[in-house]
Amino acid sequence: MASKQRVKVVWNQSGYLELMKSAEVQAELTRQAHAVRDQLGDGYEVENGAYVGLTRANVSIANTRVVAATKEANNDNYDNNTMLKALGGKA
Repeated sequence: MASKQRVKVVWNQSGYLELMKSAEVQAELTRQAHAVRDQLGDGYEVENGAYVGLTRANVSIANTRVVAATKEANNDNYDNNTMLKALGGKA
């Protein structure tokens, strides 16, 4: 029978912050933003790239974002919550 061993996990805050701000995380966020944009179709675009905030890399309305770039796309998003649905949200 296997003996029960206790495992002690030590949180490494500085390592976590380094990971969350890494170029790899930024690249993944940007990749996901483009994947969402591809689901939306014409009239939507991704602006800029991911950016590093205080505690992690971000893709947000403040910088990198998928936006309705045309009036038609903006109206479609307003009427149908197209961007929310592309992210898996419920309208």
